[in-house]
Amino acid sequence: KRRSISDRIKEEKVLELFLVMQIEKIGDDVMGFYNKDSKSSKVPSVWIYGRALIRSYILTLVLFVICALIVMYTAISANWMDVFSSAILIICTTYISIYVAVHHVRRGWIHGPLVALIYIVLLMLFGRLIISDFVLNRFAIYRIMICIVTGFIGGIIGVNINNSES
Repeated sequence: KRRSISDRIKEEKVLELFLVMQIEKIGDDVMGFYNKDSKSSKVPSVWIYGRALIRSYILTLVLFVICALIVMYTAISANWMDVFSSAILIICTTYISIYVAVHHVRRGWIHGPLVALIYIVLLMLFGRLIISDFVLNRFAIYRIMICIVTGFIGGIIGVNINNSES
């Protein structure tokens, strides 16, 4: 079922408003320029988030190439790509949230979901550029929720990994 352009614009504005509200709710404490609790107080939070995002997108690309090769050269059906993409999403979101939580030392339960949300939103925006028929539907919201929950769990794991090393 094709949606009108005005419906798509409304959905995008709702998503944008939701993201702005979430970022404002978290406040300046998370995205402050310098993080006092990081391993090095001279490393800005923005750089930690940026490095984590770049690493996670590279991991995503590598895992998708591996899955594509598996589907291409084995008897596995292409119908499994939804399962593979969900698994890749969970793996990459866990990785990115653990990475950020380890480097921030504290508040993994905030940093994990925030970086996971940034990851999936940027991934969806990039997908929107490539696929013109992309629509924010129930399946996309399901993936956003998976990222937030996985980011929350990964952030807690990352803080605990860091605490166990001390």
